[in-house]
Amino acid sequence: MEALYAGFTRYYRNSILKKAPQKVTIRHDLGVDAYYEINRKTYARQGIPPPFSRAVLRSNMEALQRARAGRAFFAVDANGQLHAAALLVWDERTAYYHSAGGDPALRKSGAGIYLVWAMIRYAVEELGLRHFDFAGSMIPAIEKIWLNFGAKKHTYYHFEKHDWLFQLAQRWKP
Repeated sequence: MEALYAGFTRYYRNSILKKAPQKVTIRHDLGVDAYYEINRKTYARQGIPPPFSRAVLRSNMEALQRARAGRAFFAVDANGQLHAAALLVWDERTAYYHSAGGDPALRKSGAGIYLVWAMIRYAVEELGLRHFDFAGSMIPAIEKIWLNFGAKKHTYYHFEKHDWLFQLAQRWKP
């Protein structure tokens, strides 16, 4: 864990991960509704609706709980305010950062970053897993967050093969 922590940027180690624990505590007992609402706030800040319904989230989280393959993490301050939440899922080899949300008014607390560190520690110390997958992003701001944790980039290529008729039709497409 020390080597992993040393791979984080100095800013994350000194500015966020040392200060956030003084502001928030990590909980696991707030449930689906709290998780959905914090995610809804994140999507509302971006001007888009959540890509899933509360019912779908509930169904998925119940299935993960039954399979013992997932856990929600919540960062809550002393006043009971929910700063951020994130969902960790795992299989026999790897823990995956699945989704997260944060209160736009409380983003500067560092709670979201602290949640990721809590999930990494949980994956290693409690689950005994050696791999943590940030599940990537093509959004530059999110990519930067993962790189600040010392994540390694993996390029994925997408190849398609089309016949000559398809290629001709693509050229004439308006």
